[in-house]
Amino acid sequence: ALRHTPRVHLWPKLFLREMFCVAPNGRPYTGLQARARRCSELQHGGPFLISGFAHHPYMQKSAPGRLDPNPNSINMANVGDLPTLLDQLAATTHLIPAGLPVYLTESGWETFPPDPVHGIPLALQGGYMNIADRLAYDQPRVVAQTQFVFRDVRPVARYRGRRSRLAQYWATWQSGIEFANGRQKPAFTAYAMPLDIYPVSGPTSDGGRDVRAWGQLRFLPPGQNGQVQFQFRGAGSRQWNNAGGPMTVPGPAPFYDLRLHASAPGVWRAVTYSPGFPVVSREISVSF
Repeated sequence: ALRHTPRVHLWPKLFLREMFCVAPNGRPYTGLQARARRCSELQHGGPFLISGFAHHPYMQKSAPGRLDPNPNSINMANVGDLPTLLDQLAATTHLIPAGLPVYLTESGWETFPPDPVHGIPLALQGGYMNIADRLAYDQPRVVAQTQFVFRDVRPVARYRGRRSRLAQYWATWQSGIEFANGRQKPAFTAYAMPLDIYPVSGPTSDGGRDVRAWGQLRFLPPGQNGQVQFQFRGAGSRQWNNAGGPMTVPGPAPFYDLRLHASAPGVWRAVTYSPGFPVVSREISVSF
């Protein structure tokens, strides 16, 4: 049986298998192993009356596309493993329905400043958030992705000035898109207007690449259409040029997902003037 302590740490895949009394080989525990886990109580109490599964795919300081070396981990890089595992448990135990939607109810990266212990550089936060949103979008069973938190939590005052307690001082959460005093972080606009652009083809006849442009006009009121204009600046240039004309992004969930063409390496951004004021996305360098 697992060691029980007030702060025992279980990786998500291990936790789910153990909760449903399923061994790593995918088969239900039997005999002594089943009795040690009181698996009979699980069967007597089931099935679970649930309509979805919530998960927090935190990455700590890692980039969203980086796999955790622990095979029992589920973070943004392999979040598609979660619905697969849930369906396997549903088929093996009949305690949950197949096809459960997945809600990513917390996600975020703490920043430095202010947190020197757990934080990533401010310049990375917006990109990490946008890529995480796109990874969630690419999973058909993921129905929600939640940024945690909106505004940083102030540090624990009683540890102020105590260098030996620096980690405890910063034990609160600094993953907001605003600092604790309300000042916006660079990631604020990236959250309002997510954008991710990256090459999706080999060289084309002009030596360029096709790129995937994914994003959302998150700030729009529900059901309102918006317009977005993609702009490109060649490597070494300061001049932004429109890439085609503006495109309409329909509500109620104003996502867009399309291919554009980059004739050369450079920097991309998206601009919108809805509803009446300009919003400019983060800038994304695309190299070949």
